[in-house]
Amino acid sequence: KMLMTIVNIIVIQSVWRRRAVEKLYKPHLHRLKLAKERKRYNAATKIQSAWRGFTDFSGYTIIRYENQAATIIQSQWRGYLHSTNYCIMLIEIVRIQALVRGRQERSWLT
Repeated sequence: KMLMTIVNIIVIQSVWRRRAVEKLYKPHLHRLKLAKERKRYNAATKIQSAWRGFTDFSGYTIIRYENQAATIIQSQWRGYLHSTNYCIMLIEIVRIQALVRGRQERSWLT
């Protein structure tokens, strides 16, 4: 019976001490909880910001390289087109010159 009384006293004391500590430190614990939530929120914000920055920069980089690729393709195509036109024109000029020279030779012979 004495043992049960001591146990009951210990339980009552621990409950009372817990209540006193909670009453004393409850505002501080609340501030700690808010600080932890704020830190978590700020971490999420930083992660989101970094991700958005990464996706925007990636999109910009892709568009920049696509534009460079398109410019290179266009310049190569223009170069091919002009070189082909030049070759065709050169062949036609040589053909015209041959016709004119042939006609001149034939006219001088008669």
